[in-house]
Amino acid sequence: MAVGELELRLTHPLCTLKPARKGQDLELIDPLMREWRPVVLVVGLPTGSGALEHPLAKRCRAFAARLQARFKVPVQMVDEGYSSTEADSLLMQTGGNWKDRKQHLDQVAAQQILETYFERTASRP
Repeated sequence: MAVGELELRLTHPLCTLKPARKGQDLELIDPLMREWRPVVLVVGLPTGSGALEHPLAKRCRAFAARLQARFKVPVQMVDEGYSSTEADSLLMQTGGNWKDRKQHLDQVAAQQILETYFERTASRP
């Protein structure tokens, strides 16, 4: 997960949630929603190659729908193409081995997705 300031368009990696059981993801998000009080949620949408949809796209859309239904906050889907690759590239600049980088990879990838959302909505008020 990542958080950002919509007006300033600043983003920060936050945490990686690892549900222990199916359906626990929203339970883990509950306290973060109370703490951060977001006005929009951004979910990465994996893209497929060519005309084919990525196998995980359907699950991501279902997750976005569950988020919106539970938290009553608008959810935006953003192409997450290469966010993990970009995140790993950024983390490599800080040094460390793969094992060290992996601990932060999902958070920084979420930050990349949020930055893409901010770039996409830059012309909006």
